Amino acid sequence: INCLKNSDISFSLITFAGVILASTLLFFGFTYIFGIDLTRGARYSFVYFPAVIILVAVILAQIFELQFVKSKFLNISICTTTGKKAVILIWLMALLSGLTVVSNLGYQKYYRPDLLVSLIEKKSDKPIVIATTHYTHVETGEMMGIAWNMRKKIKQKLQYECREESICKEKFLVNHSMNIAPVKFILLHEELESINQVNSLYKILNKLEYPFDLWLVNFASDFNIAVENCQVDQGEFPLIDGYKYQLYHCHLSSG
Repeated sequence: INCLKNSDISFSLITFAGVILASTLLFFGFTYIFGIDLTRGARYSFVYFPAVIILVAVILAQIFELQFVKSKFLNISICTTTGKKAVILIWLMALLSGLTVVSNLGYQKYYRPDLLVSLIEKKSDKPIVIATTHYTHVETGEMMGIAWNMRKKIKQKLQYECREESICKEKFLVNHSMNIAPVKFILLHEELESINQVNSLYKILNKLEYPFDLWLVNFASDFNIAVENCQVDQGEFPLIDGYKYQLYHCHLSSG
């Protein structure tokens, strides 16, 4: 407590509290006044995280030195303990909370490319083409998430099907017997109008070697499902956070 009476430290704490308050007001203004929802991106929260961490650290440091701590919210004797035990308990709660986040139990991720990749692996046994409309780095990140999880899946297959690294490389690089469908990504840029984006996609698809599976992922333009040589998959598909998608099976017509 004496530490808090020091004028320099008190000024520092007020400064950090001001940073948190100012950040909160900025978030509120951008989200509810300008219509720019910063709350969707967890990365923006790191603006004020350092100040929050410092404030919490100072508070816990004061509690740690106390010989007797009693809850003011639950005014019963069972809630009394030493400061050290209270800090350790808080630390354990924070650790368990962090574990629920990294294990996808306590925090719903906005993007789940891992689920989409598992679905693609299940539904597609032909070469894969993934197309999206590209406006900002957001779409780039969405595709990077898919590519990273596909790379992870390939590594898992290699580790499972190969016992020795030399044999694994020989199988994968020489005769491609790993049964891994090749993947192409198509990003149609924002300078194109909606109809031009679709026409550009048609032209690209016509240059590809058939057959292949076309996955439209977060494709903002209207895509005609009656595309020549491509038929929409009418099966049931689960909802996946962050990704709206449609599967087409493309092959050369017999006529």
